[in-house]
Amino acid sequence: MKKCSVIIGSLRKNSNSLAVGKAVEQFLYETGEFEVSFPDIGNLPLFSEDLEGSPPETWVNFRAEIASSDCHLFITPEYNRGYPACIKNALDIGSRPNGKSVWGGKPSAVIGVSPGKIGAALGVAQLKQVLSFLNIPLLMQPECYIQADNSFTDGKVGDGGTRDFIKLFTTKYVEFVNR
Repeated sequence: MKKCSVIIGSLRKNSNSLAVGKAVEQFLYETGEFEVSFPDIGNLPLFSEDLEGSPPETWVNFRAEIASSDCHLFITPEYNRGYPACIKNALDIGSRPNGKSVWGGKPSAVIGVSPGKIGAALGVAQLKQVLSFLNIPLLMQPECYIQADNSFTDGKVGDGGTRDFIKLFTTKYVEFVNR
């Protein structure tokens, strides 16, 4: 059984990003090959080198959870043409201290979710650049940009084309991880 950490970039309760994450979780569960966790990145104190010598317990627990994962999935909204600070903070915490990153070498993918027509494409591009620097192998195709529109209801992805595409993406992600 592989452990997949799903990093949700929207801290809003019942966010569209979380709805997509829950749909992916269902599809991963159906394979019988994955267990999924949703690490809490909203309560991580902001990264500061001053804290590295005696890191907060939340940092230690987060690093342990990410280190125990076999793969990662990042689901991000787009704020002001970029990905949210909570993801950057989580990446910085997990990549430090220097030389002890818990991220590297684990297959990962990125999904962008936004009510805008370009579905967080610019935020995803920026996030992929940082993930690449952290030596995180990325699923490059298919790209997954979800326009959070009327297919989302009560914090869930409804039936139809959006759900079908998330399932296709998840299938390709599973193939990538298993390679």
